This record gives sequence, structure tokens and C-alpha cells, in this order.
Amino acid sequence: MRLLGTIASAWLLLFWVDTGLGLFDELVAQLVGLHLLGWVRGMTSGLGLLAMPFVWLAVGLSPAIPVRTYLPPLLFTAWMALGAAPLSIVFLGTDELGLLLIGLQSLVAAWTSWLAIRRRGAGLFGELEIPGPRWGRFAAWAGVHALVVPPLLAVYAFGSADLAVRRATGGFVSIGLDGVRVAHRVYVHRDRTVDLIGMIHLGRRSAYEELFAPIPIEDTLVLEEGVRDTGGLLVTGPVYERVASTLGLEAQAPVAEMTTLKTRNADVDVSSFSEDTRGLLRKVFAIYTAEDPAAAVLDYLIYVRGQKDPEALVSELFEDIIHRRNQHLLSELDRALEERTRVVVPWGAYHLPGIEEGLVARGFERRSERVITLVPFAAVLGIEAPAADPP
Repeated sequence: MRLLGTIASAWLLLFWVDTGLGLFDELVAQLVGLHLLGWVRGMTSGLGLLAMPFVWLAVGLSPAIPVRTYLPPLLFTAWMALGAAPLSIVFLGTDELGLLLIGLQSLVAAWTSWLAIRRRGAGLFGELEIPGPRWGRFAAWAGVHALVVPPLLAVYAFGSADLAVRRATGGFVSIGLDGVRVAHRVYVHRDRTVDLIGMIHLGRRSAYEELFAPIPIEDTLVLEEGVRDTGGLLVTGPVYERVASTLGLEAQAPVAEMTTLKTRNADVDVSSFSEDTRGLLRKVFAIYTAEDPAAAVLDYLIYVRGQKDPEALVSELFEDIIHRRNQHLLSELDRALEERTRVVVPWGAYHLPGIEEGLVARGFERRSERVITLVPFAAVLGIEAPAADPP
């Protein structure tokens, strides 16, 4: 028990050291724009994470290692290891994130140091004898965790995934208790109406048809998504069919097959992409269509690691497949609004925040929104009840 007490005390001291290093590093970064102690912080936080199971064991076994002192830093370390949501999602890519996280860590460290000073040891640095193990206490400690932790992790994972998807898609895709949902929003400016419909390229066909059902046919044009490859530069097979069939769903069909609305392709040709983007897309599509997906994933990783600047490659990819296509779509939308009073844009949900921003800049205001469950969890799990036979 003395060894566990020493480990627990050293771990708490390491937590305080890591807090001090992090606070200094973040403040310096605000002044000079560089994290000078990043590798040191990585070592201290990594060691703290590795020692966590021993500290958890020590707290459960010995009443001399106080729960009030150790539980807050244990919970904080676990939360950081799990991604620090929702702060890491809400403040992703901002300078405020690091300051917020180290600020919270500083509060936890201040609380634990105050409690430790009040106790004056109790084995804080291993100098006092730690009583033998209390197995009844440990059984209660482990039992409480077994009952509380799994549902908390499930709620945390579900909430984090939903928040991340909503943030990335501007709320056009969300995760509900029944499945993955997509939004259909209607925008109006003077006598013109634009419908933005979030698409994720696989789901129930009946749900796709339900998305388009309330849209009037008269004087309406659908600007359909679909990168053209007139020069055969990618030469890929069906991308979504295998994934959809594996999940018990269907790949998104062309809009013209699901509705009688008039459609027009408003996407770019793959020839407008850079050669680097086309090369990366070939590797990505191969993962979906290859007979051996694992080998295709390995080939993709080798390809990316072989690039001189992988980050620049990914940045160029997003410039091509998101921003370039969005700009082309907005120009097609302007042209379509000169011809029709209503234009429907059923595009991949990652595109729609930028399109929505373009609409607002053109004077459009959101008037309504409805949400459809496109990917029901019951269908994915194979427990969806069969449709009733018509009378």
C-alpha cells in the first residue's frame, strides 16, 4: 500500500506541475504566438494518463488517500483524454480553447492543493504509513463506477457526436435517438424561394422521397449535386452502394428518379480540381470500392505520408471539393433564380453552411425548417419492423 500511496502522491504533484507548465505555455503563446513547451506538456500529461489506473486503485483501496482530493483531477484527466467535449467542439480551431482548458485545469489544481494543505499529508508524498487495503471500500468504489461510468460515457459519446455533426454541417445533420436526421430549410427573398436540403448520400429511399414531397412542381428547378468526369480522370466504381448495403440502407438515387421535379446538374467537372486532389480522391474512392478495403486503407496512408506537405494536400482537397464547388453552385443558383421562382438545392450537408451564408448575403431569410430521419438506427441494427401490407 505504501507504493500505491507514493504513486498517488507523485501523480498529484505531477498534475500540479503539468498545470503550471500549461498555464505558462498558454500565456507565452498569447504573447509570441508559439507554444514553446508543447513537448514537455505532452510528456507530463502522458505520464499522468498512464499512472491514472494506479491512482484510481489506490483511492479505492485506502481511506488515507482522500476521494475529495483525487477525484476532481482524475475526472479532469479522463475528460481531457476523451476529447474535452463540448469545449473542444465549440471552440475548435480558436485561441480561446487552450486558455479555457488550462483555466479549468488551474481551478482543479487550486482546489486539490488547498485540500492537500489542509490535510497536511496523509501520505501526500508517501512520507506516512498507508493503512492496509480495505476490500469492502474497494468493492463499493468499483461498483459505483461500474454502474455510473458506462451510461455517462454513452451520453457523452452521443452528445459529442451530435454536437460535432451539427457544428460541421450548420445543423443540417443531427443525431437523434431514432437515427441520423437531415434538415430541409426554406428561404425567401421577395418573390423567390430557395430550399436547402441536407443530404448524406445514403439512407432510406422513402425518407428521401418524403423530403421532396411538399415541394411544388410548378416553376421549380432542382440544382443537383454530382461532380462530372467527362475526361475519365478518376475512373471509379460505385462509391456508396457497398457501404449502404452493409448498413441495410440504400445509396442516394438521382433526384430525377425520386421526384417529378425538373432537375439540372449544378456541379463542377473533375478536371477543375488540381492533380493532387484527383490523386487523393482516387485513393479515397478505392477504399469504398476495393475488394480488400484494409489494403486500400494502407495504400491511402502510405500515399498521404509520402507527400511533402500532407496538411497542404488536405487543405487543397477541401478547397476543391467544398469551396470551389460552393462558388460554382452559387453562380448556378443566381442563374436559376432568374429563370424560376423556386430553386431546390439538395446537396451534401457539409456544403450547406457556406451556401446558407451566400443566401443570407443575397437578402434571403429563413422562413421554415423541418427535420426527417434519414438513417434510422433500427434499420442499421436490423431490428426495424417490416412495413405493414396495404389493406
